[in-house]
Amino acid sequence: MNTSFVSRSALLLSLGFLSCGAEVPPHADAPVTSLEAAACPMPRPTFALIARDASSLDGAVSAAHAACPRTGGSWCTVGPQAALSYSRCLATPPTVSQVTAAAVAETDNRGVFDVRYGRLLTRSELLMTQAFRTGLLAAVDAFARDTNVQATVFESEEPCHNCHQFSLKYVLYYARTRTIVVIDGSHGYDS
Repeated sequence: MNTSFVSRSALLLSLGFLSCGAEVPPHADAPVTSLEAAACPMPRPTFALIARDASSLDGAVSAAHAACPRTGGSWCTVGPQAALSYSRCLATPPTVSQVTAAAVAETDNRGVFDVRYGRLLTRSELLMTQAFRTGLLAAVDAFARDTNVQATVFESEEPCHNCHQFSLKYVLYYARTRTIVVIDGSHGYDS
């Protein structure tokens, strides 16, 4: 038996990191050991999102919003944001599509986004969007304690007299830390 691995597990258990819904330990991407699994309730919970405090992202979201162009007949907005997570104690880890669909369902108060029409973005593509050009992604990475993001953007056209306006919803999923950040925004232009 690998005693150093058991020692790490015992330490995490004693520190309370292994209770479901707890903060993610630094090595959360390591496989769950039998000792760690014993700390999870039985039967294991089903997949459900848990709201987290995202107020530490307020400054970065405000800066991204302030950097949006609002002249020459075009405009954009960035914000608000929401943060979500899920239990480490699940019997089966959720898929990216399950996480994304649940995040949209949880944050789409007006029911305007259809999860079938999300567009996956690479990290490079995300950095090229107006919302993430000003360092917002670095702030979200720091919040999630990871840089391996899987991003999906949803867009929905809104009614606008003599113009075109689109609501945006970015779902950023960090699987290793079970962190989901949702950032709303919009962009538009005069007809």
